[in-house]
Amino acid sequence: VEVLASDATPLSGVDLANFNFRVGDQDVPAGSILTSAHVQGQQWFVLRAPTQTAANQYDLHVNYANSTVLSATQTLAVDYSPRTDADSVLIIDRSGSMLGPKLDSTQNAARLYVDSWRDGDMLGVVSFNETTITDMQVTDWTDAPSGGSRQTAFTAIGNLSAGGGTNIGDSLTMGFDELKARGDNSHDWALVLLSDGKEESSDPTVTFDQAINNIKNATGKKPVIHAVAVGPSADGPKMQKAATDTGGTYQFVSAPVTLAPDVPVTASEEVGSAPGSPSVLANPRLDLDARYRYIATEILGQQQFFSLVGPVIDTSDFQDIVTIPVEGSAAELVISLSFDGICACNVFLVDPDGTGGPASVTTRHRVWRV
Repeated sequence: VEVLASDATPLSGVDLANFNFRVGDQDVPAGSILTSAHVQGQQWFVLRAPTQTAANQYDLHVNYANSTVLSATQTLAVDYSPRTDADSVLIIDRSGSMLGPKLDSTQNAARLYVDSWRDGDMLGVVSFNETTITDMQVTDWTDAPSGGSRQTAFTAIGNLSAGGGTNIGDSLTMGFDELKARGDNSHDWALVLLSDGKEESSDPTVTFDQAINNIKNATGKKPVIHAVAVGPSADGPKMQKAATDTGGTYQFVSAPVTLAPDVPVTASEEVGSAPGSPSVLANPRLDLDARYRYIATEILGQQQFFSLVGPVIDTSDFQDIVTIPVEGSAAELVISLSFDGICACNVFLVDPDGTGGPASVTTRHRVWRV
């Protein structure tokens, strides 16, 4: 909130205790104003939203000192709707320049991305060198006793091998075609593009620029593009344009040429109004994991509120206990733990009463969903 004088400068002497808030027709009780602070001429508040009768969007009203002048309304600012299911296609570069640690790191991070979803969402996998292949059609995300589509995606990602040139335009087109053919129009749509190079295919059906424009100017349902550029040889400006033109995000990751020391990281997201930003990590492999998790939070409308880069410095060489504070009104909590190599240790998520929670497990990450 900003309280301005008649000359449009911040008003001095503003008392944080004199603010009142209303969401729709419901006043925010004083006990639901959790935090307040003066920050560079602005007044910042953290509020617990009051209960509403329906899952709609509501106006936010702010009033200072019960004044008829010092008040404002932001229409439809608070959204009580359940999060929309999401359909996304992972588009992974498997050209020759991805050979070695790059592809290995990408495959591990992609598995973490697969574990970001739940029943109700849909997922597909497309890979490309000079030839574009649909490795897994867009299908419902399931984790059935036999493995479900989660395991199918893991297998498709694990079978990728590097070689050949780079055809980004046709890969974006194939991903979009998958969503149009098999995606759910009531879901949010996203293409997640990862590449370490520039388009090299001598005869693409659709160039990178054409694919961006086709998606940007498509009529009807269309996806956003989240682009991850790996290393300095990636076409950063064009990948950033793909993200910007479609409302997605652009990430840059240092090329994981060699392994850095083991650096575990935990990150946790609760449903919120604004996405967090990825942590800067010392290990490029784990940095790539964090970028994929960040993209997932962007698609889901989650907010990152906790992160930790290890190792933990404490009095024990054999046990680390990390306490994660959680807002009590959060609808969903996702915690992910990534590490290098195979973790020959026991990792538990324990709530305050001592009850543990199950995790989705691979050799490189754990994911808990509460």
